Amino acid sequence: MKKSHKSAFLVAACLSTIVLAIVNSSFGTMTEPLTEHFLDGESASQGFPNSAMQIGCIVAALGLAFVGSRLTPAHKPLILAVSAAVMAVAMLTLGAELSFGAFVGAFAVVGLAYGTIDVVASALVADVYGEAASGMMCLLHGSHGAAGIIAPIVSAYVLSRAEKWTLPYTVIGIFTVCVLIYLCAAPIPLSGKLSASRKSDTDATRGFDRKLLPLALAIGLFGIYNVGMICYTTTFEASLGSETAITLSLFYLGVTASRLSMPLISRVLGLRSSTYLAVAPFLSAITLFLAILTKNAVAYVVLASISSFVAGAFIPIAISTACEVMVGNTTRASTYMNLAMLFGNTVASPLIGAVTGSFGIATGMMIPVLALVLCGVCTVTRRRSE
Repeated sequence: MKKSHKSAFLVAACLSTIVLAIVNSSFGTMTEPLTEHFLDGESASQGFPNSAMQIGCIVAALGLAFVGSRLTPAHKPLILAVSAAVMAVAMLTLGAELSFGAFVGAFAVVGLAYGTIDVVASALVADVYGEAASGMMCLLHGSHGAAGIIAPIVSAYVLSRAEKWTLPYTVIGIFTVCVLIYLCAAPIPLSGKLSASRKSDTDATRGFDRKLLPLALAIGLFGIYNVGMICYTTTFEASLGSETAITLSLFYLGVTASRLSMPLISRVLGLRSSTYLAVAPFLSAITLFLAILTKNAVAYVVLASISSFVAGAFIPIAISTACEVMVGNTTRASTYMNLAMLFGNTVASPLIGAVTGSFGIATGMMIPVLALVLCGVCTVTRRRSE
């Protein structure tokens, strides 16, 4: 495949995942106006749209796991285009006047498109770039992180100047339409035969490859660390007497910087993906453990940020590795990893919340540390079995 065609595929995947970052980050900005408009300030039901989207994501992932063996690389750009079209219609619909029930239902449709794009974009990059996919996967997920940093700022700006509180959804819908136009106009085959860097052998990879089990467990455990940092790191920082509340922002920055710089770091250091997956969780766990033990706000902010940078590229490299294991069925491999991540995301908050409620926030923050250690154990076990 020509380099220009590969680049077109990468840009398509990156633009698609940027849409996901923008949609996901909108929840933080839009929660207050949503609550005021639909719920008269009562927050009991404000999580329904997000829950509906997550259900849609799970349904999409399960559907892709079922049909994954039937999808060739040539199908995936078309699936991205259809999903972008569905996402655009759903977001533009959210920008109209809806009842709360219809609003929640629209987010379930958003979730279907979101979950499909999330799986297929990673699988497409794995198909196109073959053995070089880990670096490109880092760029793919790095673009997601960068958009996640910028999007809330833009969304808040639009909201502050909007006469209609749903205007940010309309803007997201318009951006998604622009992505759809690129998907249709770029030199990307939406049908026919695609000469990918990987040979397809779907008959050999129809089921779950047992070699993926340690990797799936590792990703699920990493999800616990990820959600723990997103949901509880600001609370812990505040418990240390800090008034800055910048750890979460630095966490996202560290993760994004890690993913964008990992291709260069790997090339310079000759770092293999399997080595990174085995070492990074332990180094990140040690750094976060020391951050918690210091009981100093400044030290915590610095060490927690280093922890996020060290482990930030774990997910894209793990997904790329899974696609190498199921080389003929990258869609299903990506689906399994996303389902494992969703499971970790689901159990993280109740688990950490229960520990925090019983023993305090410092003990609750040890759950992400333990999750990283167990994550490292899983990847070391997998490496030794190779």
